[in-house]
Amino acid sequence: MTKVDYSDIASRYDNNPIRNDIPDDPILKLSAGLPWRVLDLGCGTGSYIESQSKSGKHQNIEWHGIDPSAAMLTRARTKVSRAHFHLGKAETLPFEEGFFDYVTSRFSLHHFDDPRAALRDVHRVLKNNGHFKIVNIAPEQSPNWWIFRYFPKAREIDMKRFWTVDQMKSEASHTGFDHESTSMTLREKIPAHLVLNEARNRETSELLLIDDDAYKDGLERLEIDLNSLGDKLIDWGLMITELHFKKNFDK
Repeated sequence: MTKVDYSDIASRYDNNPIRNDIPDDPILKLSAGLPWRVLDLGCGTGSYIESQSKSGKHQNIEWHGIDPSAAMLTRARTKVSRAHFHLGKAETLPFEEGFFDYVTSRFSLHHFDDPRAALRDVHRVLKNNGHFKIVNIAPEQSPNWWIFRYFPKAREIDMKRFWTVDQMKSEASHTGFDHESTSMTLREKIPAHLVLNEARNRETSELLLIDDDAYKDGLERLEIDLNSLGDKLIDWGLMITELHFKKNFDK
């Protein structure tokens, strides 16, 4: 399947304000103020690290981010000067065994060339009893997501490239992780102008992977329906899943 070239969209990636709406990560509280090394796997422009580090709550954390796009990392370095950003792939992490206390993969697993190899390498670089969290959309549980409603070809693609929640659990368990918890959050409403902004910005992989005709057709229908709605809330319909795992000492 065709991959998204993030070097082409790095300059406009952060123009989508939805990407900057990142809540506090509860896993970080488990550090209890102790020195931790944390890796954002597929960090993009560093928004997660920026949001978690700027509050000053986690002064003892050593932040690392890794991404295969040099253009995305260039933007990340301008946003978080004290983090360590690495050019590399999830399947071949340039870190020694047991280096990290916590690895998080946020909306990136479906982009990896070999997700199973990525899980194995995450397991390798985590300390015993270290934490691993996958955050991603759940296409199989988001049939009414506005992108799928207006760009149906995107759903066909996503159903092939995303693992289901059950598959993520199974693959992680097979790799040697213990499943700690799963949370599912349905994002139900969103202002119409944010939807239009995201669609026009076309930096979401779903909109980049469909052909130009399908994109133009969906955008035209979307603008007809939403142009006059402004801040009015419309149906979002996106299910977000968060899966928390730990590296089992005996596996």
